[in-house]
Amino acid sequence: MNEKYPNSTTLAPIMQANLKEIRETIGWTSEDLATLIGVTKQTISNLETNRSKLSKLHYIAIRTVVEFEIEQLQQVDPDRARRAKLLMSFLSESPDIAKQSGKHLDLDQIQETSQLIAKSNSYASAEKIIRSFAPIFATGVISLLMKSANTRKK
Repeated sequence: MNEKYPNSTTLAPIMQANLKEIRETIGWTSEDLATLIGVTKQTISNLETNRSKLSKLHYIAIRTVVEFEIEQLQQVDPDRARRAKLLMSFLSESPDIAKQSGKHLDLDQIQETSQLIAKSNSYASAEKIIRSFAPIFATGVISLLMKSANTRKK
């Protein structure tokens, strides 16, 4: 059976460590996200502070509502949608980027980058943040990430 999110065991910890940044980039409060996936605000808080582990069910629910929201944002706030798409691409592809560049997957560095993207006020500044990591990762890999973020299905 083909899963829509086959790398959930690898990506769930990355998503959990960056859940607040994902939420903030999209413009959601913890209560907004909780309502959308059918949990309490406390559950979101526990996930964001690592007091609870992100289950596969939560992972799939969050990915689904995030992807849907990015699609909706395309109509009303395309720049925010592009930043959210870039962040999700960065988080989703970080394990492959690290592997292709022969680097260890550094979750702290990923989180620092996602925090900067979440605080950015435009896609252009978010793109500069990603490009600033070209010396750390292979430049070609960063180019692939940027291309992926620009062409990835909404």
